[in-house]
Amino acid sequence: MKSIKITIPSTLTTNLIASILAIIAFGNITNAQSQTFNFEGNVIFDNLDVANLFGFEDTRFGTYNGSFSLDLSATVLSSKGIVGGGARAQYGYDSLTFSLGNQSLSATDFSFNTGKFEGLLITNLAEDRQFDALAISSTEIFSIGSETLTSLVFGVSGTNLINNTDATGINNFINISNSSLTGTFQTSIGGGRLISPTISTVSAIPEPATWLMMIIGFAFTGLATRRRHLKHIDIV
Repeated sequence: MKSIKITIPSTLTTNLIASILAIIAFGNITNAQSQTFNFEGNVIFDNLDVANLFGFEDTRFGTYNGSFSLDLSATVLSSKGIVGGGARAQYGYDSLTFSLGNQSLSATDFSFNTGKFEGLLITNLAEDRQFDALAISSTEIFSIGSETLTSLVFGVSGTNLINNTDATGINNFINISNSSLTGTFQTSIGGGRLISPTISTVSAIPEPATWLMMIIGFAFTGLATRRRHLKHIDIV
């Protein structure tokens, strides 16, 4: 029987392995352990004293922004059904930052309290009610000069965005405009309303195993540039 010899460049084999590792690594990034989200919107202060507290002079209007991070594989802290259909689930954020005027506040953790809304809340109402919501809250007390910020809650909402209350459902609330859900904050001298909220996503933080596969892929690619000989395969 005649022997057929096929010649395959070793660089092709190495690049193929590197490509496979890169694809696996990219897939794992989508399952990364932590996701960061940015948010922004407008604020209407209750009075000029509160506005001055945050650096706004002679106006009751301003803007706010911030971010929060969440483990999308986190176990729900509490959940319950809703009268009329639907469910509500509560999660804990890993970190929360909030900037309003000249004040920047951050909460590195939250204190979960079953008798009070704290953390991140996902609401999924029944289809006929057509309302789903994502809300973030902090009851950590911050000092602002001689005053204090005693509460903060904001969020976005839309119609028929989710069909369950899994943490991954938060991605369905991204870049929603004209949300019907607003927020509030309260200080020791008054508060304000957080309106026109918008949430956007930030690239996920890859897990250590993902980084390892990416490094191995780069190593194979580097090896391919150094090896020029051909690999021979005999097929009988």
